[in-house]
Amino acid sequence: MSMIKISQYTEATGSSCSGKTTFFKNVQRYITGGYISECVFPSFIVRCVFLVLGFYYLLLRPVKFFWVIRHGIEIQLSMHNKISALRNAFEKFGCYFIFRHDAVLIDEGISHIPFVYQLTEEQLIDFLAVFEKELRDISIILLTAPQESELILRLLSRGHKKVTSLESAAKFARLNIKISEAYVAAMNEQEKMNARII
Repeated sequence: MSMIKISQYTEATGSSCSGKTTFFKNVQRYITGGYISECVFPSFIVRCVFLVLGFYYLLLRPVKFFWVIRHGIEIQLSMHNKISALRNAFEKFGCYFIFRHDAVLIDEGISHIPFVYQLTEEQLIDFLAVFEKELRDISIILLTAPQESELILRLLSRGHKKVTSLESAAKFARLNIKISEAYVAAMNEQEKMNARII
C-alpha cells in the first residue's frame, strides 16, 4: 500500500480490532498512545503532558469538563477502569489542544471517546452535540466493526484488558458493534462533520 497523505488533524477511530493499526503503517506522521513519530521524548512524558493540557483545556470549558467527568463516573466498570477511562479522555483533549492545527494522524483521539466510555445511542447523540466544535475541526476515519464472530476471534487472538474469557469477548464484541452501528448512523446525520466511514 502506498503512503497515505494526511492533510489536516485526523483521527482514526472504531471498534477494537477493526483494523486501525493498518493505517499507521502507511502514514509518515502519527501519534498513538503517548508515542509520537519522530519524537525523542518517551511516551510516559508525552502522556503526562497530554493529561495536564487536556485537563486545562476542559477546565476552561465547564460544560464539557463536567460532561467528561459525569459520563466517566457512570461507566459500568470497576473504579480502576473508570479512572483509566477518565485519564484517557483528558489525554485525548490534550493531544487535540497541541496538534489540532497540524497534519497528523491520531490513533483513537476525541472521536474515540464513545468506545472508551461505552456510550448508549442517546449518550452518543449528546456527545456529538456537546463536542460539536472539536469534532468539526477533526477529519474522522471511522472503521466499522467486523461481524461478531470475526471480532470475537480477533479479540481472543490479539488480547484485550477487558476480555478474560470467551463470554467476556462475546459481550465486549456485541457492545462495540452496537456502538459502531450507532456511530455510523449518527455521523450520517451530521452534515457538518468531516467523516469517512470505512
